[in-house]
Amino acid sequence: MKPEAFVERALSGVDDAWIPILTAAWEEIPLEYRREVATAKSLVPKVEQIFEPFRKVKPSAVTVIFVAESPYPQAGVANGQVFHPGQEQLWSKKGFSAHVNRYGSLATLLRMLLRAEGIIQQGHRRGRDIARGLKVETNLRKVDTVNDLFARLYTNGVLLLNATPILRCNVAKDAKAWQPFNLAIIRSVTDLAAAPPNVVLAGELAGWLKTELTEQGMSVVLAAHPASRRHRIERFVEYSDLHAVFSRLEIIFHTTGDSR
Repeated sequence: MKPEAFVERALSGVDDAWIPILTAAWEEIPLEYRREVATAKSLVPKVEQIFEPFRKVKPSAVTVIFVAESPYPQAGVANGQVFHPGQEQLWSKKGFSAHVNRYGSLATLLRMLLRAEGIIQQGHRRGRDIARGLKVETNLRKVDTVNDLFARLYTNGVLLLNATPILRCNVAKDAKAWQPFNLAIIRSVTDLAAAPPNVVLAGELAGWLKTELTEQGMSVVLAAHPASRRHRIERFVEYSDLHAVFSRLEIIFHTTGDSR
């Protein structure tokens, strides 16, 4: 497949407002690499899922750009949505569901959101602490499934990206090639926004974007990746700059009757 046909296939179903932005950003990727990707026998995720984040949030609605690292490695799990391992329940009587505990990055992201909203306290990492926090008496509605969680993120304008939206044999090489693409996306969204979006770079590969973004005057929150080693995970969960970005969004608990 030629690169032009590849990107046309990848863009199918993407909101029209994204098409010129994504097409221009794709052209920023080195041509030789685009040819490699377009002719690859298989990709994780599938071609049609690579631009899935841009089917979830319109460019004018973006309030947060969160860049992580790479897709889940399992072909049956990777779906183009960052941190989204498929539809399941989030919670159990013991805290997180078994499905959430199976995917460390999702569990860590949830813990950070719980801390940002004041549902759990510092150092609370045990399931019973989480279960107790979720039992609080409230008139607010709680997200119950993975899809509920991500619907709240998307509706609040959180654009979730990876440093590389595909996973091949060399993650660093892929992330390097996609770097100009991600920079172009962030610049375009910032130019469109009434207020500059918050930019979060989580992990080493995402962190490669920091220098150029800060040189352009953008404010960036640099964080550990939520699937890092334990001490870095705790920094992610307790990072006050992340709490400041997400606490106002009401992701876990939200107003009853709010359709967002």
